[in-house]
Amino acid sequence: MNNYFEYLIQSFICLACLYSLYWLLLRKETFFVLNRIYLVSSVLLSVLIPLFKISFDSSQTGLFYSAMLETVTYSGQSISRTINNSVPTINYISVIYFTGVIVFLIRFVFQIFQIRYFIKKYGVSLYKGTKVIYIGKKYSTFSFFNIIFINNENIADEKLDKIIAHENIHVCQKHSIDVIFLEILCIFQWFNPFVWFYKHSIKEVHEYLADDGVLSQGYNKVNYQNLLFSLITGMRLNEITNNFNHSLIKKRFIMMTKSKSAHRAKFKLLLVLPLIVMLIFAFSVTTSKSVTAQNKNLKKENVKTEKKKSPRLVKVSETEKDQNQEEVFLVVEKPPKYPGGESAKQSFFKENLKYPKAAKEKGIQGTVYVTFVVENDGSITNIQLLRGVDPLLDNEAIRVMKSMPKWEPGTQRGKKVRVQVNLPIKFALSKNKEQSNKE
Repeated sequence: MNNYFEYLIQSFICLACLYSLYWLLLRKETFFVLNRIYLVSSVLLSVLIPLFKISFDSSQTGLFYSAMLETVTYSGQSISRTINNSVPTINYISVIYFTGVIVFLIRFVFQIFQIRYFIKKYGVSLYKGTKVIYIGKKYSTFSFFNIIFINNENIADEKLDKIIAHENIHVCQKHSIDVIFLEILCIFQWFNPFVWFYKHSIKEVHEYLADDGVLSQGYNKVNYQNLLFSLITGMRLNEITNNFNHSLIKKRFIMMTKSKSAHRAKFKLLLVLPLIVMLIFAFSVTTSKSVTAQNKNLKKENVKTEKKKSPRLVKVSETEKDQNQEEVFLVVEKPPKYPGGESAKQSFFKENLKYPKAAKEKGIQGTVYVTFVVENDGSITNIQLLRGVDPLLDNEAIRVMKSMPKWEPGTQRGKKVRVQVNLPIKFALSKNKEQSNKE
């Protein structure tokens, strides 16, 4: 679930960045086809970029990074997480989020059945080869895929031709596909204001395209604008239709009279390329490192720690050093997971970790950083001390790590891989115990 919410956040950021670029540079331009392509493709990129991961070997760059797990805090009496109430908070967020998803899903299904009801109730007629349904005056004229819904059967043929010409642009250019796609995205990202901005903007562009298409067929601009004024009646049926009567009437008139954007204005679209590259590097690039390079670095860290602390530190076994040389990932699409989740991991440490008596008596406390590799079969290997506090605490942390059960292995591109992770284990004495030790 955490991975899903992480994906939503990354998609949120992509949508925000790409829409901001459109709003600042492109929304007032009259190359409507390119604007439509940009809006639809930028939404697709925002959905896909967080899903795909690009891995590269960082062993030559000196980069060292591993997934840092949540700190385990042990006081000798109870265990808790450093992020207080994180699990309950996530549960509350999940309930709120999925409640919203269900509500908007029901809304979407209702709108589909509403259109089906109109088709069955009024029936489909043909007007000069176009599928038309005449509905009551209560609703404004609209189109849905290849069917045009007219709100008055007694419209003069001259006006009807212009209405049909307008709605046929929506039909021929398949604008309903864009609208349905944005509606589905709104179901899963209902909390994201930029999804709704996209939905509004794509409908704007659809109307500009339809108006431009009608005028390009030779219809008089003034007469067409008068027709638009005469049709400002009736309510919109729902959000998944392309309505002839739209609240954008003033903007549409401005766009009709505005001169076409110069070709050089199209070069603004080139600015999106560096932004897309930045987003890909931010959310899709993962790093990996060979086992050999990792072990050398970690071994040096252990040597330094051993010199400072004590020769009694637990060393990595020869069996672990001889693991096969498959690459170890530092960041993966799906990280390794303790069987049963975070609460089960906390319970394991609570039951198995023992605060050394000598450390309690001396008032020793601090955070021990342990690094290890979760193999592709879930076993734990290469357990090493990354940063210690005192041999008493260091040895206890590694002892418990060696007794851990198999994990759920991490995956990269659907394949189970070896993943290195770091785990902070915090030994903390209660204030009363610490004060009594001082006394």
